[in-house]
Amino acid sequence: MKKQSHASEVIATRKLELLGHGGNSAGPIFITIFRPEELPSSAGFSCSYSVRGLSTELSKECRGDDPVQALLLALTKIGTDLYTSPEAIAGRLRWLGDGNLGFPVFTVLAEKVPDPKEQLVL
Repeated sequence: MKKQSHASEVIATRKLELLGHGGNSAGPIFITIFRPEELPSSAGFSCSYSVRGLSTELSKECRGDDPVQALLLALTKIGTDLYTSPEAIAGRLRWLGDGNLGFPVFTVLAEKVPDPKEQLVL
């Protein structure tokens, strides 16, 4: 039996809500984060993620020196992708009923994160 790649092992998911232009639910947005895996060249680790349900579907990866850095960068890149999406800019994304989607961003994007955001800005 072939060993399953770590990239296919889901370690976390989050479901967001997409609001229609009238404020009613227009459907779910699914974020899937995969287990960081060592790069074949031993030059670090990669953490893949996907975002489904936005106008642009995303499948990306972030690289770090170790699994923790790769995961942290992936979480931050997800925040960047979400908060700069047309849907978020239009105020149509919600997590637990709020516009703060719970993903970190770098300081340069802090103004895009609804309050409370102190713990989410790196």
